[in-house]
Amino acid sequence: MKYTLEVCTDSFESTLIAQRAGADRVELIASTVLGGITPSYGLCKKVLNELDIPFVAMIRPRQAGFSYSKYDLDVMKEDIIALKELGVKGFVFGSLNDDGSINMKANEYLLKYCEDMDNVFHRAFDIDPDLEGNCKKLIDLGFKRVLTKGGDNKITDTYKIINSLYKKYHDKLEFITGGVRENNVDFIKENLLVNQLHISSNKVCIDKSTLANDKLYFGTNPNEDTNPNEDEGTYYLADEDYLKRIIKSFR
Repeated sequence: MKYTLEVCTDSFESTLIAQRAGADRVELIASTVLGGITPSYGLCKKVLNELDIPFVAMIRPRQAGFSYSKYDLDVMKEDIIALKELGVKGFVFGSLNDDGSINMKANEYLLKYCEDMDNVFHRAFDIDPDLEGNCKKLIDLGFKRVLTKGGDNKITDTYKIINSLYKKYHDKLEFITGGVRENNVDFIKENLLVNQLHISSNKVCIDKSTLANDKLYFGTNPNEDTNPNEDEGTYYLADEDYLKRIIKSFR
């Protein structure tokens, strides 16, 4: 089977690393620690102008869940318009209702501004356990692809669910599966029907500048039981050696 391997990155440097490692595509986000939010205009422009790897950009205006206010949706619309004009070819997003079901009206609103593009419904898909119903909704809406782990975190437990969805709907909806690890590569190759795989690989880096004064913090009040600003000195970069190994294992 020929695989399409997508790597999630949240900086230009990590995207460059993914390209060097041999990734086929990138999901470009900001702030891995928040679960991914919309990447900046400058980041998208630099990747478009200086790298060859194709990418889809996440559209998510804030952390937490996916039940968006009118104001959130208007910001998402403006981000889509701006990045589309810049030359971005596809977007990753998804709006839910408070009960976790797919918000048809909100997604229709956003899709109006990026019709016929490489649009992906992200893993918010997995929140509502009615995955078959969710597939039908995404097809009706016009999404091209969906990222799923089959409603759980371990594809070794959910691969049969993913395969069942793929068999029924792959002619109308592309599937990409996350949860790829070095220790499950052989399992995936032997059992999973989906040939688009989503890989995250981050190593911890330390920016020592804020650690120079342990009386200050610049984000949420840290846990006083730990180093007061330990988390503020932490950021992530793609792990090139890991990515090269795991990508090579699928070639």
